[in-house]
Amino acid sequence: PPRSTLFPYTTLFRSVYVSASVGNDNSGTGTRQAPVQSIGKALEVAQTNSVPAICLSGEVYTGTITLVSGISVYGGFDHADADFPFRRKASAVTTLNATGVGVIATQIDAETHVEGLTINVTAAAMPGSSTYGIRLSGGLGQLFVRFNTITVADGADGADGSNGAAPSPVTASNGNNGTN
Repeated sequence: PPRSTLFPYTTLFRSVYVSASVGNDNSGTGTRQAPVQSIGKALEVAQTNSVPAICLSGEVYTGTITLVSGISVYGGFDHADADFPFRRKASAVTTLNATGVGVIATQIDAETHVEGLTINVTAAAMPGSSTYGIRLSGGLGQLFVRFNTITVADGADGADGSNGAAPSPVTASNGNNGTN
């Protein structure tokens, strides 16, 4: 479907709006006219006010998103549209750059969406670390992951193993004398 139809119209008026460049986590209320700056603050405002969605402007965000069950995250909004701030546009690319995990969903018990994001995940530096674009680890609700571009680096190599134990006993016993 076209990007303009991905976001439910009724949700548009029950959303917290986020802009990395013009939002403010201290004075922003999460409206289109006064967006918050960070995704973490948006999740906090949405959870406190029972708002079902977060709309991210087409900008670059850094860090892992920890989803809250029942609060959807939608990207691709133009916060600078003169006629309607946070209008959904195909040219508004919302990018999330993270290390190790892009989006983590530890307990999803209500329908939750992650849509319209470009997610880039680099490998964690710790030896043996895995790398995930979106990681769901629990819950009985549906997590919809669609209309995203997800690029994930390989996980980190494991640490070198230790040397094996020395043979025991160090010297072998003598064998029996041979016979003719």
